Amino acid sequence: MVSLESYILRSDPLLEFILYQDNFKIISAYNGNHNGNYNYNDLIKVYIIEEEKKILSSILSFVFSIFTSISSTGEIIFNDGVYKTRKRLVIKIKNKHLDILLTNCDIDNTKNLVNYLKHKQN
Repeated sequence: MVSLESYILRSDPLLEFILYQDNFKIISAYNGNHNGNYNYNDLIKVYIIEEEKKILSSILSFVFSIFTSISSTGEIIFNDGVYKTRKRLVIKIKNKHLDILLTNCDIDNTKNLVNYLKHKQN
């Protein structure tokens, strides 16, 4: 089977999509559950979830840390965490839901891949 195109979204750990005429293959060194060949005819939905800050979670964490971070000397030690949703690629296929983290991925390549897959979906 000859591939039409390959998208390497991340090199370490490897995340690669190999596109064929009737299907595509995912190679993920990070999460082996995503690995496999998938038919374009089985695609239901493909989209990217952008990273966003979770303001309410961050505020609640800050308030909670005030009460839990008082040291024996009375000093307050704050955690600097801001909660965020991570950027992800979501691919819904018949009988499977792939939620792929896009940490350190080439976002332009990812958007091109999403456009291609949307074009191929029925």
